[in-house]
Amino acid sequence: MPSTRKEKFTLWFEELDKNDIPLVGGKNANLGEMLKAKIPVPPGFAITAQAYEEFITKTGIAEKIYKAIKETVTDVNDPKQYEEASKRIRRIIESTPMLPEIEKAIRNAYSELNKK
Repeated sequence: MPSTRKEKFTLWFEELDKNDIPLVGGKNANLGEMLKAKIPVPPGFAITAQAYEEFITKTGIAEKIYKAIKETVTDVNDPKQYEEASKRIRRIIESTPMLPEIEKAIRNAYSELNKK
């Protein structure tokens, strides 16, 4: 069981602020900031960078992702190559089964969200 915020797979919007951008990205961190400013935001949670990191490393797809980038992006000034790399990476991610511990964390958070 994760013991620190950095080790968690999900975090609630109300737990977040601008300092959490490395953990959950800017959009999710901003939702936390909005809540702190008393701006109405629907309840929700963020899936953390830790979940993504564990997913791509433990499933072994990190290497496939980097290979797709290396093979596809041969001209750093060609946006179409980045678009194609993105499509390849998306297919890799979507075709890889979720790790049970991450799936459990997301399902638990979703179940809590439904109660809210």
